[in-house]
This record gives sequence, C-alpha cells and structure tokens, in this order.
Amino acid sequence: MNSVSTADCEDAARLLRYAAERPGALTHEVTAPIIAVLDAPRREAIDTATSVAFWRAVNALAAAIHPATIDSIRPAAIRIAARRRHAYYALSFLLLVLIVPLSILSFASSAISNDIDTAAASVCTLIQCGPTLGPGPSPPQPLLRPAAPAADAPAPADNAPATAASAPASATKDWTATDWALFRAAQFISYHLVWLNDIYFWWGRGANHDEIAKEIADIATVTNIYAHFYVLAATTTKVQSQNRIFYGVIGGYILPVLYALLGATAFGLRALSEEIATSTVQRTAAARAYMRLMLAALTGSVIGLFSDFTKGLLLSPLAAAFLVGYGVEIVFAFLDAVIRSARSARFGVPGA
Repeated sequence: MNSVSTADCEDAARLLRYAAERPGALTHEVTAPIIAVLDAPRREAIDTATSVAFWRAVNALAAAIHPATIDSIRPAAIRIAARRRHAYYALSFLLLVLIVPLSILSFASSAISNDIDTAAASVCTLIQCGPTLGPGPSPPQPLLRPAAPAADAPAPADNAPATAASAPASATKDWTATDWALFRAAQFISYHLVWLNDIYFWWGRGANHDEIAKEIADIATVTNIYAHFYVLAATTTKVQSQNRIFYGVIGGYILPVLYALLGATAFGLRALSEEIATSTVQRTAAARAYMRLMLAALTGSVIGLFSDFTKGLLLSPLAAAFLVGYGVEIVFAFLDAVIRSARSARFGVPGA
C-alpha cells in the first residue's frame, strides 16, 4: 500500500523550496530520497524502501528548518497572517479613534478645572470664602460693576483702578485694586466655565446647557459683582462636580481598558511581524490573539485596584494599563506573588 500521497509530495516540495533559501539546510542525503519520489512516474509504484527513505528525509528536512513547520509554510498560513494583520489594523484604528478624542477632552477638562481652581483660590485671598467657594459668614458690602466705556474714550490699562468716568452714575465710590481683581477673576472664571461646560455638554449629559449658559452670561448685566461672584461660584461647583465625575469615570475605567487593548494590539502586531519573518504562523495563533485581547481588557479594568503593581515605577495609570495589555504575563506573575504572600501570611509557610 502506497504511503506517499500527492499532498505529501506537495509538502515535501515546499520544504525543499523553503530550505533552499537557508544555507546549509540541504544535503544530498536529504534531497536525494525526496527527489526520487517527486520524479517517480507513478506514485503507486513506489516501493517500501523508497517510501521509508522519503519520510526520513522529510523529517530531517523539517528539523533543519525549525522553528518553521510544514503547516506554517503552507498557503493557508499566509491567508491566516493576512486576516490577522487586517484585524489588527482595524482594531488599532478603532482604538485610536476612541482614545485620542477622549484623552484630549480629559486633558482639556482637567487643565480648565485647575485654572478655575487657581483663580478661585486667588479670589479667596481677597474676600471671605466658604468651604465651597461661597460666601463666608459675613458677606461683603455690595459693589457695582463698571459701565462700558464710551466708544471714543481711551481704554484703561489692565491694572488701572476704575475712575468716576468708568463707573455708572449711581456708583457711590471708586473701585480699588482689590475690586478690580475680583471683577477680573469673575470674568476669567466665567469664560473658563463656558469652555468647561461646552466640553462636558458635548456629550449631552447633566443639567440643561442653555440654563447654565444663561447663568454664566449674567456677568454682562449684573450690577452687584460680589453677589454675582457667589452665584457664579455655585454654578462653577455644579459644573465642575458633574465634569469631574464624568471624566473621572472615563479616565478611571474606560481609558484604562482601551489603553490595555491598545497594548495588546501592539504586542500582537509585533508578534505577527516576527512570525511572518520566521515563517512560523500557526493556525491556532488567531485564537490565542483573541484570548490575549480579552485578558488585556480584563486586566486593564482591574489594574487600578492594585496600588502596589507600579510600586517603584514612575508610570501613570494609563501607562500602566498599556503595559499590562502589552505584557499580560506580568499581571499574572504579580497576582501569583500576591497569592503566595497571602498563603504565607495565612499558613505561615512560604508558598503554601
């Protein structure tokens, strides 16, 4: 019974072509039995001795091209690698489309909130502030905001105090430098609050955008700058609280998962590149890649629970999430170490 099929001969021919590109892989003892079978006019006429020599030569040739295998140099392996490459490209594009806008919005929201906090802290050195940037136990006296200067009047300097010509006729006193500082701080906070509000309401969440925008716009008509500042402080507290909660969820739970997936994708692309270069693409590689992506998402969602994971490393939480996605194994090594420590503390035996 013939033990050499047409498919076996095709695989042997592929091995010969692949080994011919590797210096020292081919010898006469290996190639001669294979060529004898390939050149045979009829496969069914191959005797047992020739068949045995053929399979010994094929096994020796397969060992010579290791780590490549017969499966990894077949055309099916090329198609598998192409599908994985396209899947990684699509996933990378999708992740970047999600990560870049969310990261920019989170950064902008944090920067604007910090600027508002800085301006509010400077105001608290000028007037009495409550614990939430509100009025203190004894509200200051009312103070009128300046009227808009005439069209032909020269603009006052940035740090110049108000004069009788720049204040409404009903004003009872000139503005001091402190009064001007409070007015400018209220304007600064108002403008930044508009930006912060727009960033937050771009997602269509929270209170009505028009209502808060109206409260912010009141600085153009209000006459009591102190009273307006306290109204503005309440609006600021509300918008900042909503904004920090929303982007806190994004930065603490959504972005770490996305960065972990991005790290796993980067690892997959690197591994695929090496597999293509060494002709070691396997049919099971796609299933292993999908499992690695799932593990990256799981570890990225819980890595923030372990504060000791990045101990001694100057890594931000998102950088740590990317790291655990790229190297999922280090997370399991860390968890195994934690389990060993817990067992040692519980039973008193290291590694119990």
